[in-house]
Amino acid sequence: MMRFDRFSERAQDAAARAYEICQRYGHGQVDTEHVFMGLVEQPEGAVTQLFERLEVDPKLIYTKLDEALRASPRVNIHGTGTPNQVFITPRVKRALDLANEEANLLKDDYIGVEHLLLGVASERNSLLRIFENSGLSKAKLREAIVQARPQPVARKISDQTFYHIGFGAKDFGANPPTTALLSGDPDRAKLIAETYLKDVTMLSEHRGLNSYVGTLPSGKRLLSATSGMGAPSLSIVVNELVQVGIRQIIRIGTCGSIQAHVKPGSVVITRAALCRQGAANDIAPAEYPAAADPFLTVKLAEMAKAMGIDYHVGITASVDTFYEGQERRESANPHLLRWLYEITEEYRHLNILNYEMESGTLFKMAGVYGFEAACICGVIAQRTASESVVLDAKASAVENAIKVAIGAAS
Repeated sequence: MMRFDRFSERAQDAAARAYEICQRYGHGQVDTEHVFMGLVEQPEGAVTQLFERLEVDPKLIYTKLDEALRASPRVNIHGTGTPNQVFITPRVKRALDLANEEANLLKDDYIGVEHLLLGVASERNSLLRIFENSGLSKAKLREAIVQARPQPVARKISDQTFYHIGFGAKDFGANPPTTALLSGDPDRAKLIAETYLKDVTMLSEHRGLNSYVGTLPSGKRLLSATSGMGAPSLSIVVNELVQVGIRQIIRIGTCGSIQAHVKPGSVVITRAALCRQGAANDIAPAEYPAAADPFLTVKLAEMAKAMGIDYHVGITASVDTFYEGQERRESANPHLLRWLYEITEEYRHLNILNYEMESGTLFKMAGVYGFEAACICGVIAQRTASESVVLDAKASAVENAIKVAIGAAS
């Protein structure tokens, strides 16, 4: 049954039109082709405008689809009643589920015509073949939808020199970067700048928070900055980076694996964090989701796959302390708190992949401040086997994480 709980008014109208179109052709169930035609038939519809923006004639696609539907056998309509009681094919059910997923990815609390379009564009049928023959793909449609959306009001960029990071927007020159690769280790920030960027300028080394600006081979300007260790330091740096105009941050770090299949030398791309960090509670309530930007996360995963790098995408335990919070018993602390005993095993059963110390706060800041954030960490410890860092794997793990992040940022 087709339900309209989350549908926008325009999406409800398109669904009602799909039912009428199904009856018009004498078909027994609403299919994805009917839904698409319902979207196109809307006067001054967003879908028609989207196709025109892509320089594709929606009427031509409509005509080809009309020919295909007229060739389909006519059957008796199963059931009568309002559009809320329409019988739909399994393909439409999948398309609606995908539309719901697209709405979630785009952080919308409703299902609109754009989400329905992406849903029906996912199903292999006559409509998809017509799309492909017209040079359309789901990826192109999604990109056009994102670009067509109203952009957030630009935050005022400050020219002041910020105390902690030691520079301001005026230090960027005529072509300021909007993307930053953020490392906890100042030597890693320097390595990124010297190895992957050209025309590099060192902006600051104040308090060991080394920062460099340079240009990628693609011509894009990039900031390589240092956050320091832990969430409190990161929260200061990120706040000031946003004030100088940074709109996208990829954290490049190291981590300890909690799962046996996540080996040292591989990378973990965090899609969300179990955030157990005090600094984050000053940003947003504990219940506030600590989630990475989905599109940037997918880009990291696709880049790792293309490079042949062993990667894992999942949930990270983001904690405040290296020893107690990660259940290290070989430390100076003679008394590990009772609730931390066996916490690693509990996380393992929750399918959490790794430990690290910054992503939870970074993601909450991204949600509240309105910038894109992602995190990739090289695995340098196998916590299912030992508490120690695997030094032999550190260089390759860090290099892999950097290469993937550079590729995603390009």
